[in-house]
Amino acid sequence: MKPLELHIAKILAPFREHLVLVACSGGVDSMVLSELLRRLGFQLELAHVNYGLRGTDSEADMQLVLDYGEKHKIPVHLRRANPEDFQKNTQATAREFRYAWFDELIAQREKAVIALAHHSDDQVETFFLNLARKSGVMGLACMPFQHRNWIRPLLDFSKNDLLDFAKLHRISWREDASNTKLTYKRNILRSVFIPELTAYTPELKENVLLMIHYFQEKQRELETELAPVASQWQKDRELQLDTWRAF
Repeated sequence: MKPLELHIAKILAPFREHLVLVACSGGVDSMVLSELLRRLGFQLELAHVNYGLRGTDSEADMQLVLDYGEKHKIPVHLRRANPEDFQKNTQATAREFRYAWFDELIAQREKAVIALAHHSDDQVETFFLNLARKSGVMGLACMPFQHRNWIRPLLDFSKNDLLDFAKLHRISWREDASNTKLTYKRNILRSVFIPELTAYTPELKENVLLMIHYFQEKQRELETELAPVASQWQKDRELQLDTWRAF
C-alpha cells in the first residue's frame, strides 16, 4: 500500500466494524476519500447534497457521485435542497443544512460514522479565519480528527497529496467554480492571503500546523482539568432539580 493508504488504514482501524458514510460533494477531496475507503474494504456509503445553486454544474456533480456509486456498488444517499434557502450567507447555511442531514443519516444506524474530507490546507485556512475572529484555544485548535460520530481522516495530508493520488489512480472529480470567487473570506485566504505569505515564508503552513497541534494539546489538557468541575456542576444541577420537584 502507498503511504496515504497505510496512514488511513492505521488511523481508521478502530472503525473497521462501522458503516462509514462519506460526505461526497464530487470534488477531488471527497472522491479521493471515497476511493481510499473503498480500496481498504470499509463498509461504505456516500451522501451527496444537491443545492441546485450552480444549475447544470450542480447536476453534473450529483451525477458523478451517482455514477461512482453505481460502478462500485456503493449505496448513495441523495438530498436535493431548495436553492432559494441559500441565497444569504450561502456557505454557512449550506453547511448547517448538510450537517443536520448527515446527523439524521447516522442516527438511523446502530454503528456508523460520517467521514469528512478536510485536509491540512483546510486546517491552515481555518486557523487564520479563527485567528481573525479572536478565537480562544478551542478555535485555534481548529478541526479535530474525531468529534462525536464525525471523523476527518485526511487532516495529515495536503491538497497536493490528494491531487497526486487522484491523478495516479485516474479518479474523476468535479471542480466547483464558486471555490475561486473572492466573495468568501475562506476563498480570499486560499487564493490570495496564504499564497502571498507563503512566498515570503515557505515554511508557513508547516509552522501553522505545529501551532494547531499545540493548541489541540492545550485543549485536551483543559478538558481533562475541567471534567471534574463539569461533572460536579451536573450533579449539583440535578440535585437542585430534584429539590424543586419535591415541593
